[in-house]
Amino acid sequence: MSESIRRLTRIGAGALPPAPGDIWRLNLYRIGGAVNPQFSVWSDTRTEKAQYHVPERFGIVHFAADIVTVDIVTAGDDTSGVELER
Repeated sequence: MSESIRRLTRIGAGALPPAPGDIWRLNLYRIGGAVNPQFSVWSDTRTEKAQYHVPERFGIVHFAADIVTVDIVTAGDDTSGVELER
């Protein structure tokens, strides 16, 4: 992640580090496994083949000065209607 932040700084992508109140669109992903290919994403791009650069499907990150705690949600959990507390 820190390497990505350095790249953003070089291309002039805005204030770094982000300030409280800033909102970014981003996706986090992993592609790996030469023998057993693995593909995982934070925000599902809903594409048939692994495709990670789908900006309209990126998640939304709100930066805040407050410390925010969240409950861990695992794959398969029903998260409909779940509210995270600050």
